[in-house]
Amino acid sequence: MAAVIAAIGADILFLPPAGLGVLRDDLIPLAALLAEAIVIVEITVRLRKTREVARREAASADLARREASLALHMREELLTLLSTKLKRPLIGMVDGLISARSAVERGESTQAMAALDSLATEVRVLQRTTDHWVAEAVSTRGLAEPR
Repeated sequence: MAAVIAAIGADILFLPPAGLGVLRDDLIPLAALLAEAIVIVEITVRLRKTREVARREAASADLARREASLALHMREELLTLLSTKLKRPLIGMVDGLISARSAVERGESTQAMAALDSLATEVRVLQRTTDHWVAEAVSTRGLAEPR
C-alpha cells in the first residue's frame, strides 16, 4: 500500500507535467520505484519474522542452559550425598580387611575369620543400600517415562 502511495505521490509531485497521469517515459522510473518499495517492504517483513524467531530461539537456549545448570547442580548434590552415604561402609570394609590381614599374619585364624565375617557384613549392608537405590531409580523412571 505504501509503495502505491509513493508511486502516485511521485507522479503527482515530481514528474512533469504536474498532475495525475503517467507519461510513457515515466513508466520505467515509476516501475523501478514500485519494485524498490516492494523489495523494502519484503525485507522489512522478513527481518521482523527473523527477529521474532531469533528471540524465541534465544529464550529456548536460555531455558536449556538453565535446565542443564540445574541438572549439573543436582548431579553434584547426588554425588555428594552418595559419597557421604558410602564413606562409612567403605571405611568399615577397609578396617575389616586390615584386621583380617593382621590376624592372618599373626597366625590367628579365629580372629581372621571374625574380621572376614565383619567384612562380609559390611559388604552386604553396602549391597542392600545400593540395591535399594537402584530399585528406587527404576521405579521412579518407570513412573516418569511411558513405555
